[in-house]
Amino acid sequence: MYGLLFWVYIWLTMALRRVEAGAWIFLVIVTLVYLSIDFLMLLGASTWEDVSISILFNGLILLYCMLPGVRTAFGTASYRWLGANQQGYALAPSDVDNFH
Repeated sequence: MYGLLFWVYIWLTMALRRVEAGAWIFLVIVTLVYLSIDFLMLLGASTWEDVSISILFNGLILLYCMLPGVRTAFGTASYRWLGANQQGYALAPSDVDNFH
């Protein structure tokens, strides 16, 4: 299992170096999952000291991914979250409104 995880992180590193949009999306999703798990751990028996490093590290990664320059470089600056009245919540290009 650790071999598979190692391979995924190697792929992610190589894809981020090639500035692929899919790698950016994958990194954002993985970071959000880790932050969610850390938050759930805080609701349980874990203390702030147990998860503080992980929360700070993942928070910095997510903050960096959301910077306008990074989103422009990965070609994801035109993505936004659709509202509930526009076919649910999904990540989609902002020109969806002009699609007929």
